[in-house]
Amino acid sequence: MSEPADTTPLNSVASESVDGDNVSLSLDQIVKVFDDDGEEIVAVDEVDLDIYDGEFIVLVGPSGCGKSTTLRTIAGLETPTEGQVIIDGEDVSGQEPRERDVAMVFQNYALYPHKTVRENIAFPLEIRNFSAEDINTRVEETTEMLGIKELLDRRPSELSGGQQQRVALGRAIIRDPELFLFDEPLSNLDAKLRIQMRTELNKLHDRVGKTSVYVTHDQAEAMTLSDRVVVMNDGKIQQIDSPEVVYERPANRFVAGFIGEPPMNFFGAAVSLDDTPTVAADGFELGLEPGMTDTLRTSRVDTDQLELGIRPEAFEDADLLESAPTGRTFQARVMVVEPMGPYKDLAVRPLEYETDETTEFTARVANETAARAGDTINLAVETDSVHLFDTVTGENLTVWPSFRPRFGAREPSPVASGGNILAVTRITRGMRITDVESFAISIPLEEPVAFATREVDARDHAIVRVHTDEGAVGVGYTLGYDASELIADAVEQLLADVVLGENPHDTGRLWREMFDGTVQVGRKGLLLRAISIVDIALWDLKAKDAGLPLSQYLGAVRESVPAYASGGYYRDGKGLSGLREEMQRYVDRGHDTVKLKIGGLAPEKEVERVRAVRETIGDSRTLLLDANGAWSDKQAAVSACRRYGDYDPYFIEEPVMPDAMELMAQVNAGLDYAVAAGELESTRYGFADLLRTGAVDVVQPDATIVGGITEWLRVARTAASHDVPVVPHYNWDLHVHLVAAAETGRMVEYFYRDQDVKVFDDVLAHTMVPQEGSLTPPDRPGHGVVLDDDRIAEFRVARWPTASDSSDTVVSARISQSGSGQTPTSNSNMCSSASERRHSPTRFSSPTRQRWLSTRSI
Repeated sequence: MSEPADTTPLNSVASESVDGDNVSLSLDQIVKVFDDDGEEIVAVDEVDLDIYDGEFIVLVGPSGCGKSTTLRTIAGLETPTEGQVIIDGEDVSGQEPRERDVAMVFQNYALYPHKTVRENIAFPLEIRNFSAEDINTRVEETTEMLGIKELLDRRPSELSGGQQQRVALGRAIIRDPELFLFDEPLSNLDAKLRIQMRTELNKLHDRVGKTSVYVTHDQAEAMTLSDRVVVMNDGKIQQIDSPEVVYERPANRFVAGFIGEPPMNFFGAAVSLDDTPTVAADGFELGLEPGMTDTLRTSRVDTDQLELGIRPEAFEDADLLESAPTGRTFQARVMVVEPMGPYKDLAVRPLEYETDETTEFTARVANETAARAGDTINLAVETDSVHLFDTVTGENLTVWPSFRPRFGAREPSPVASGGNILAVTRITRGMRITDVESFAISIPLEEPVAFATREVDARDHAIVRVHTDEGAVGVGYTLGYDASELIADAVEQLLADVVLGENPHDTGRLWREMFDGTVQVGRKGLLLRAISIVDIALWDLKAKDAGLPLSQYLGAVRESVPAYASGGYYRDGKGLSGLREEMQRYVDRGHDTVKLKIGGLAPEKEVERVRAVRETIGDSRTLLLDANGAWSDKQAAVSACRRYGDYDPYFIEEPVMPDAMELMAQVNAGLDYAVAAGELESTRYGFADLLRTGAVDVVQPDATIVGGITEWLRVARTAASHDVPVVPHYNWDLHVHLVAAAETGRMVEYFYRDQDVKVFDDVLAHTMVPQEGSLTPPDRPGHGVVLDDDRIAEFRVARWPTASDSSDTVVSARISQSGSGQTPTSNSNMCSSASERRHSPTRFSSPTRQRWLSTRSI
């Protein structure tokens, strides 16, 4: 009996559930041995690999390294000699390929030549007994997604290579499998088309969101497509990490030599371990950064028998630098010059060995170099980027100092460059987290502030400080409403153990462990805010360790960020004249964009307010509207919002409650201007749903809510794949850095202090004020948010009162800074009642609130 047809709509595949076991695929000690005329050939040798839901993993390595055999084993086309293949928690090692919920895209496309595009794509559903109506619907959706709808009646012989590849992708996508497998699908395409298809695959993965395993020998594909790269050789995994780490911190000589184009240069070398360590190779000697040779001091490696690795781009023509770096230059003879556009590749030999062909290496220098073949060039070396390898084991023995940009250049931005932004890590060995301190504060407002759907009389925040054994402190914070104490509790109870003793640079792995570790207790909302503030503190530490402002650490593409003035709140006694005066102040301060709160009054009254603001700011400035979920049905929302369309707003924010995505999509379809949302949304999965349903034209991720900076960067990438702008909500102190580094970022929201809305400034040692309507990220290392401890103490919420010391309000988990023990200790977890805990703000009584709400006029 055939299986019943799956009638799930195709467009549901992008809405990935993240509430479950987040390990989608596990390879447990996989061994595959082939018999070649009585000789055993080990193709895959004890491969262990966990792949998470939604990840794009790339297996890369030379021919014969075992990557394709590993992929075929996952698919069921090969049976492992030893080990298990586990998909969604089930051991499928003995199952046939058709029994596994996987779809495979092959190198040769494997299309049926006698079938049309429509028939090829529909075939997997036909053999599963889908109805003709369901098949037609899915074929239409799939081909529209892939841009091949006009090719439905053609046969493969009438298609180009790129079109055939899209058809093969469509045949896999239409099945809606849990796992996609790609076996070198782009290798038959020409170079230009391969680049184009890489971009298309990136966009496709962001839309579909399913776990994908991709095999290639092309390192460019591996580095541009993957969330994590798995480098293989001789059947073994050599390294698993983000593309950035694999490139900049290769685990061994093989990885160092395989990843990189042109490849890394290798030199026989000897290291001197004096107070000022140096490395000597044939024809030159370089000073090394302090600490880089620490492992050599305690190991048994022969320091006279090492191998030095230097990537071509770690060289520069010293004549182009303002001053030649001491101890990092040497002379070489230029043998060949290869102009490459923005740079030149030079084949050079150390001057002392210029007649020895074996000493020739490649230096990639700026295009402005005047060097020609036969010239002597003075080369400078960025010694932060050199590598030392054990000649016996191939292990990379280097201990890297804190990252510094190459020759003062900007670090490439993972967002701006369009590259991978999952698990962006720069591992600095030795640093570890020793203390996680979390607490809550509550700051009363001078007077209540009203939105369309609620009023606020205090602002509560949860704050975390993460300490390291090097004395650095990272700060994270979020607006917690009435749950700040619970967020601080979650940090201590659920997250502190994950990060204690770990390296703060390892944000990708730590984020995933925090996210996975809270799957059983629910994550959207409170727990994602807890994860967010810990993650923000880790990024603060990373940038501080690099000595850079966070914006520069991320690779800022702009020096300043436009800020829109957010206001127009409902206040008792504030009429149209007061609203006009407020908006005029924003114009006088240089803002080109303002935002007005709407939806709290009758539509006719709101039209008067919108008209007053438009008349005040003029036609040349941008008007934004914010309804805060004022309406609950489509007709009321569309009817009200269309009235405001006469005043040319750019977007209206949250016309309906943010969880009502389908309703918001219906409202969006009925308007002539944009809809924005996302300030309360969490994770890239939530934003993928917003974009998939057509609910929004502008996304508003808040890094303190969405899952921290790590997840904010993922959301920015998802938005970029849909060509949707990013305008983050609130917290400009942090978002100014992120928008400065995101090409899809447009502006940040700013509240002036006279609005009495963002009172978090009350506990900061430094505050930001726009200049001519723009904000410039602070030049302090990290995100630049510095807490005022005296003010913090004033507003701190007493979470852990004791009979002997009511001031003991800190929730912290600590480990000893001496030794390797990582067992945390904490204060008592007996929590007092809400009334006992909240001591700072004055809470307004219900009659007071009702009086105020009933009498407000504008």
